[in-house]
Amino acid sequence: MIEEVAQRVVETFRNIYLSEFQKFGLTTSIGISIYPNDGTDFRGLFKRCDLALYHAKNNGKNQFAVYDDSSMMKSFGVYQKQVSAAGTQIDSDDSDNYNIDSIVPLAFQKAL
Repeated sequence: MIEEVAQRVVETFRNIYLSEFQKFGLTTSIGISIYPNDGTDFRGLFKRCDLALYHAKNNGKNQFAVYDDSSMMKSFGVYQKQVSAAGTQIDSDDSDNYNIDSIVPLAFQKAL
């Protein structure tokens, strides 16, 4: 189910026209981690979806990837615990009191 939704999102971005006179190409890459299998807190989920994102980007444009240990091992040659794919620093209030219901609203709030 999640793969079908991710594929629809990729296709939607692929088919966006930004001007009636000229077609602009948009691409999207999506990294997916799933609670609680891939993490039970914001940091764990973010780190794994970040790795999945870079796995998707390594496979070309307009891709998505769902995190799993064996795929990440094949892509990056090391265990997930040994790397941070982009060295991304998570902007937070240093609280470990995140729950799954607050992650998405918090991410959109920080993006504004």
